[in-house]
Parts: sequence; structure tokens; C-alpha cells
Amino acid sequence: MLAALFLLLAAVAVFLVQDPFVAAEANLAADIARVGVTGQAASLGPVVWVGIGTPAVMAMRITSLCSTVVLVTPVLLLGAALMYGLRRAHLHRILAGVVVGLAIVVAANQARYLLLAWLGTSFGHDAFLLGHHWIGAIGVLALFALALFLTVRIAIGGITRPSARFTPATTDDRN
Repeated sequence: MLAALFLLLAAVAVFLVQDPFVAAEANLAADIARVGVTGQAASLGPVVWVGIGTPAVMAMRITSLCSTVVLVTPVLLLGAALMYGLRRAHLHRILAGVVVGLAIVVAANQARYLLLAWLGTSFGHDAFLLGHHWIGAIGVLALFALALFLTVRIAIGGITRPSARFTPATTDDRN
């Protein structure tokens, strides 16, 4: 019960105090962009600059709706609900599921930022918009769904195997 309360409070805190979280997210995005995009990258607050030192310098502002906050918060809330609702489940399984879910959503959104930086600096603003509104959004939503699925699946004990006592009937068994 205490662990569920902790995850609930963590979800509320991340959601209500977004600025430091988004600044850290932007800093990580700049670090990743330094490896994956031509030119230098830097961040200040919620803004990431990529392509510094090239003709294709671009700035991306991470807004609250594009931030990983909107992905992390539901995973934390799901973890709290699982802890509260699955009283017989093992705490370590639920926490492992939450950690996997969080890792997936953070990695997915960072990959999205890298994709947007690459599209914008390599192919221009129209490519950035295509990536932002379609390619990146659909990819992140699909990975978000995967994160939620795996969080629950790990929490309830992974993939169950058929019992050794049960064997499906064959045509020969019916005679």
C-alpha cells in the first residue's frame, strides 16, 4: 500500500513540477543529438538546438504535450493501480514492470526527438513537421501501448505457460 502511494505521489509530482523534468529531458536530447545529427547540439531549459555550426541550425521547444511527462505519468499511475489492486502480486514484479515501462517511454520519446532533429536538419521544416505530426507521433504511441502492456504483463508474472496437466485432445483421443 505504501509503495502504491509512493508511485501515485511520484506521478503527481512529475506532472505538477514539469520544468526541471523537461529541462533534463532537453539536455538528454541534446546529448543524443550530438551523436546522431550533423553539427553540434545544446539545450537551455525546454529548448534543444541542433545542427549548430551547419547551415541547418534548428531549435525544438519541448512543450508539455510533447514531453515525456505525458508518457511517464500514466506508467507511474498504472504501477500504483497495480500495487493497490493486485494485493497478492509480488512487489518486485510490479516495480520491474514499471521500470521497463518507464525505460520504453523515455527511450521512445528520445528516439522521436532524434528523428525530428535529423529530419529537420537534413530535409528541412516540412520533413520535421511530417515527423512530428505523423511518423514520430505514431511510433511513440505504439511504443507507449507496448510499455503499458509490458508493465502489466511483467507485474502479473510474465507469460504463463500451459500446465503440464493439461494436454489438448487429439482426434485419436476421442475414440
